[in-house]
Order: sequence, then structure tokens, then C-alpha cells
Amino acid sequence: MSSSAPAGFVPQAQRLLQEVLQSLRGLTPVPLEITSVEPFDGTEEQRVAIRALGLPVDPDVPRPQEVSVTGRAGGEEFQFFLLDRDTPDVRAATCANTMADAVQEALGPLPFPTCPGHFHPAVVEHRAPRVYWCCPTARGTALVAIADSTDSP
Repeated sequence: MSSSAPAGFVPQAQRLLQEVLQSLRGLTPVPLEITSVEPFDGTEEQRVAIRALGLPVDPDVPRPQEVSVTGRAGGEEFQFFLLDRDTPDVRAATCANTMADAVQEALGPLPFPTCPGHFHPAVVEHRAPRVYWCCPTARGTALVAIADSTDSP
């Protein structure tokens, strides 16, 4: 089941992904690129999963728009999905976390993104309305801003 409506989230997702990529430039030597951002209609998959749980399916419940994101990190491919829900800062934090997880899985044991001077990855910290990459051992120490929803549409 496909429609043209999900394409409405693609430009917003592309801007968000560019913000996350920009924030990672100083934290990782790994070359990163997003190769595809495509609308994804997982409605039928959601219905199958809901039915498998024995729950009723309500066709009138609106589903958030979703995009499938693919990219390359150091020559390794990664993929993840983004939903158009929550506030811009929550979306930014979710996008950064999900991308970091997907890239980490593709790269294997290398910490991603690198926390300067440490052997662990930096983590996403959400301080509404801003989102940062931070050192997990020195909470409160922001390394790089990811997004500021006061500047987002």
C-alpha cells in the first residue's frame, strides 16, 4: 500500500540528516554519506504485527509518516527508519541515536561517534530544545550541538 503523502516528510528528514551529519564531522574520521531517503509505508507490516499480538486493528488511527534511510560509513552500508512524530528536538535526538546505532552496527567494534580523548563513543543528550553529542563519563559536557529546534521549521 503506497501513496504520495509520505513523500511530504522526505525533505524534512533530509534536512535533519544533514544536521546530524554536520555535527558528526568533528567527532569521527569515518567518511559518512546518506545515499537514499525514501518514503516507506509500513502500514501493512504494522497491521500484521498488531494482528499477531491479537490486538484489534483500527483503520482510522493515523500512522506517522516514515522514511527509510540508507547510507555508507567508511565503505560499509547502513540502514534505519525515521518516523515523523514528536517535537523537532525529539526527532533530532531520535535520528542521531538511530543513525549512531546503525553506523556502529555497520562498523563493528570501532566506537562511533568517537568521544575525543576516550575509547568510548559519544552519546546523544537531549536538553530541550537542543540536542548534543556528549561524553558519557562527563555528563553535562557537550561536545557538539546536533540540532536546536528553535532554529528548525
